[in-house]
Amino acid sequence: MLFTDEHDFSLLPKCFFMAAIIVTTLLAGYLMFKNVNNFDSRLTPYAINGNFNRQVVLIFCLIIYDLRLFVTVFVFLERKMSWREMFLVSGLMSFALFSFAKVGGSNNQSIGILDYFSIMLFIPLAMAVNFIFIIIPRLDKYLAHKYGEEFQEYAGKTKKLIPGIY
Repeated sequence: MLFTDEHDFSLLPKCFFMAAIIVTTLLAGYLMFKNVNNFDSRLTPYAINGNFNRQVVLIFCLIIYDLRLFVTVFVFLERKMSWREMFLVSGLMSFALFSFAKVGGSNNQSIGILDYFSIMLFIPLAMAVNFIFIIIPRLDKYLAHKYGEEFQEYAGKTKKLIPGIY
């Protein structure tokens, strides 16, 4: 099975996974802010040439995403990460992140109202969805199994994410 539910820290595969993500972000930043046409002609097809302000915001979003992913992998992901999973997820996520950087960073339009709205939604909406649909249900299941009725009583009196609301 690709995704196991074993509670083993598996530090080395998680470190390799994060290294792949960080290298992808650094490569995207390098290709955005360095003139690779003069430096290395092999990198010219991968150059990311677009609006500078858009590229700055984009690399900032990638760094925030990397930090959030780091916390998720090393704090919340208690299950074992197999080497096979690490290679598969690293490859897919690296491709997705680089594609995001290439397409978004190559846009020559200046930042507009829709971009500002999207930027405001990037950290809180993504985090809320992640907590509501992934992290909280997994932790609830784990805690219910570990503490049984005592957790059920606690969960009945306590909000899951936002005090007084949810």
